[in-house]
Amino acid sequence: MKKGSYGKSKSFSRSKTKSSDMMMYILLGVLILSSLAFVFMSQRYNMSFEPFTNAKTKRIEYYYKDGCPHCDNFKPTWDKVSTNTELLEYVDFISYDIKNDGGKSAKYGINSIPEVIVVEMSSGDKKAVFESNTRSEEDLIAFVKANK
Repeated sequence: MKKGSYGKSKSFSRSKTKSSDMMMYILLGVLILSSLAFVFMSQRYNMSFEPFTNAKTKRIEYYYKDGCPHCDNFKPTWDKVSTNTELLEYVDFISYDIKNDGGKSAKYGINSIPEVIVVEMSSGDKKAVFESNTRSEEDLIAFVKANK
């Protein structure tokens, strides 16, 4: 009689052990996956907080008008310079079509296009205007570096 109940108990005990082992493996897997997710997410967030430790204070703004031949000629230069990773460490770049700029061109006195200006991000004040007869990539890079 006791032998029968002991047999059941032993069988139940083995089943419980297998169940415990399986649960431990599942928890271990979840722990490993959570740790990996934490590592990858923390790296991602560290990259996004980097600009706050090296805060940009200026923004380079480009004003243009669709269909303007001078703007069309300057656009490849702007596109190349505004995506320059070295310069993006120091300044932000943004471009505005003067037809849809929310009054920014009027605020900054933009009278001719294409026009590139430097804006102080904290105050919103215009600090410098890009003046170049050639509007070359080299001139624009030098202007950005001088006004970072």
